[in-house]
Amino acid sequence: MLIERIRNADRRSEPRTPLVVGAELVADGTSHPATINNLSPGGAKLRLDDSRLARNASRVILRVPGAPVQPEATITESRSGVVNLTF
Repeated sequence: MLIERIRNADRRSEPRTPLVVGAELVADGTSHPATINNLSPGGAKLRLDDSRLARNASRVILRVPGAPVQPEATITESRSGVVNLTF
């Protein structure tokens, strides 16, 4: 029971806002179409159809149409078409 509570604990420092927005993830100069599933000031969860994304990309930028900023990010997890980023 305790292990399950720890496993499901929310350790995020900022709340994430659920949404569905088209975006583009640029990793080391290669563009990948993506959908943002949730977003916070510290990170985002994306869904990508492109399995060629390298988790160890040295430069990652999240582009959202109409957004005033294009934050640089770090890929913290990439699995089964889901990518987690930190800003």
